[in-house]
Order: sequence, then C-alpha cells, then structure tokens
Amino acid sequence: MTEEELITHRFCELAETCYARGRYTFTDFLGLSEADLFYRAAADFSYVPYTVFGGAEGCERVMVRFGDEESLGYAPEEFPIACLSVLPTAPKFAEPFSHRDCLGALMNLGIKRECLGDICQSDGGFLLFCDEKLADYLCENLTRVRHTAVRAARCAPPTSIIARVKSERIQVSSPRADAILARAYQLSRTESAELFPARRVFINGRACLDGSTTLREGDLLTARGYGRLRYVGVEGLSRKGKQNTVIEKFV
Repeated sequence: MTEEELITHRFCELAETCYARGRYTFTDFLGLSEADLFYRAAADFSYVPYTVFGGAEGCERVMVRFGDEESLGYAPEEFPIACLSVLPTAPKFAEPFSHRDCLGALMNLGIKRECLGDICQSDGGFLLFCDEKLADYLCENLTRVRHTAVRAARCAPPTSIIARVKSERIQVSSPRADAILARAYQLSRTESAELFPARRVFINGRACLDGSTTLREGDLLTARGYGRLRYVGVEGLSRKGKQNTVIEKFV
C-alpha cells in the first residue's frame, strides 16, 4: 500500500471503530495534505459523523473526532489537545527564534510531527498545541530553543489562532483565488494557475483545485511554498475599475 492508502485506511479504521464500539475516536494531528486526503475519503465513512478541530479557531493542523452525541448517545469527549505557552526564562537576554527553530527544538526531543499542532509566535515566545499525552513531558523537557533557555507551561487556549500578520493592499479584477494569489506573491497568472491542479493551494484547510474560486471575507488561503494569507475584503474601486483589496499575510 502507498503512504496515501495507509493514511486513508487508518481513517476508515477509526470511523469503523467508532461505529462498531460506540465510542469516540480521534486521529493524530493532520497537516494540509493529510487533511486533504481525509476530505477526499470522507464518502467512504459517511455513516459516521465527525468534527474537525485543531485547538483553536483557524488552526492549520487539525485532529478529527469521529462520532457525536446523537450517534453515540453521550456528550462528546474533549479533543485530546493541550495548549502550552513557551517563554524565555530570561527575556532580556533571549534571542529571536522562528517557527523553524521551535519545531527543531521539539524534533530534537524525539517528538513526532503528528503529535504536534500549530506553533504560533506570541509575546516573545510561542504557543504550542500538542497531543495531551505529551503535555507534561514537554513542560519538563522543553528547556531550550536554539541558545535561549525557555520554560513551557500549560495555558488556556485562545479562541482563535494568534499570529503576526502584515496587512497589504493589492488591486485585482475580481476576488478569484488565482488572482489574489498571483498579486500577493508576485506570480504570473500562469504560475498561480498551475498551483491549483497540483494540490498546493488550500482554502480554509481544504485543497482548492479551481483557481476561479471566489474568496469570501475571512477566508484563509495557503499556498505551499509561498505562505498563508487571510482575505479581508474589498475597500473600493480604483479609477480603472480594479478592486482595492485588503489581505493579511501571516509572517
């Protein structure tokens, strides 16, 4: 079996376990590609309801919970997701670190990527969503990111993801996904259009294969290899009839 077939088979197993044993089941954290596989395979287990969540609204990496109160007869189990705040122990002497630095420190502890959700930079440190089973271990053992000593502690998750964004104004003929993508990342329309059938563009976590898809206010667009942005909306029209459009790039 290919890797994709193995992942899809695992989804079906979890759905069947939920249905046959009458209990909630959960996937690991899914990246964009795995989540795309899930949505493509969803028809195979349409007899089982499911919920998708990553720890806070807008998370890119998510878990799937199979089952709901109506189908199983009891209240849904909480997602096994913990939120950790990771801050320098001596902020005055801390060096800046990136998402890659944070992920590298976690990988050095032997943590598998599927056990980790989003990593969001915040207030001189970062917020980390992880599998509940790893939370205590990380609080004890995540003590350094690059050359900076850090301290990890459980915290209440935000209602929505915290991310640094850069607001930009661009002009487009229409709020088509390929047009927004081309202007946002200085691509030709041909280069932008080629990303869609290659399954490299995701809107609100789902692969988008049609560049003519119209974005709605608040939509999150991710282009693998380029970045992630939020479509804010249109402020007005230029003298030449172009739409003055506001986007927020995640940085």
